[in-house]
Amino acid sequence: MDGEKFLLWNSEESSILITTGKGLSSQGKGLSSLKDKIIFTHKGKIEIENLEYGDTIFSTQSKKYFVLKPTNEDINSKITRKTNTFVIKDLSMILSYTSVNKFSKVLEIGVGSGACNIFLSNFVNKVVSIDIDINNLRISKENIIKYGNSRDSFLILSNEKLISFKKESFDCIVIDIPEPEIYVDLCYDVLKFGGDLVFAVPNIEQVKRAREVFSKHKFVYFRTIEVWVRKWLVRPNYSRPHHEMQAHSMFFTFCKKIK
Repeated sequence: MDGEKFLLWNSEESSILITTGKGLSSQGKGLSSLKDKIIFTHKGKIEIENLEYGDTIFSTQSKKYFVLKPTNEDINSKITRKTNTFVIKDLSMILSYTSVNKFSKVLEIGVGSGACNIFLSNFVNKVVSIDIDINNLRISKENIIKYGNSRDSFLILSNEKLISFKKESFDCIVIDIPEPEIYVDLCYDVLKFGGDLVFAVPNIEQVKRAREVFSKHKFVYFRTIEVWVRKWLVRPNYSRPHHEMQAHSMFFTFCKKIK
């Protein structure tokens, strides 16, 4: 069952993400252990009782933590990563450059660590993720149960030769593999007319190759996006760009299926 999520925030260097459910689980910077609703951090012990958004709680070292509702970025930054994983700056582009909405059904090819599944499950009707690697499915399942809306998520171990989906049954397809063009036939078969295809690759040569293949199979309206994000340190006396910057991670390409 999905648990309610809380962010215990003290500073950028000390934030703890908690998911309540059948038990209590958490993950965060400075976290050492969790037992009987007690969290041990480098800022002291925190006793977890009834959490409500907007509350302020204190550790045994009198360090103040604010109880906040976590953002999608907070959740994305905490998930367990064992492979290349989408970051929030890239995932947000899916909502901006496609037509997905709360009624949409999305197929994800290449689940990775489950970041895309977790993110999209907050905005669409259903997410179905497939992968050929059992370890990826195991890790993504753990992340989805902890941080996602698992009631709306389905994970399948398979490849394109074994998949049997209803024709034109998805509103959007997201592909995260090095050669997305190998799924061109499947995409055209199960994607609705006018539906969105999204593929993410790290190399521009991969983009060019995949765009050429998909364009020959009745996909149009191509847009390739690269997103950089630079945070700022804003202080009373001086402000400057943050010393860490999210630069190139993936090229996201968007297109649509026609008759």
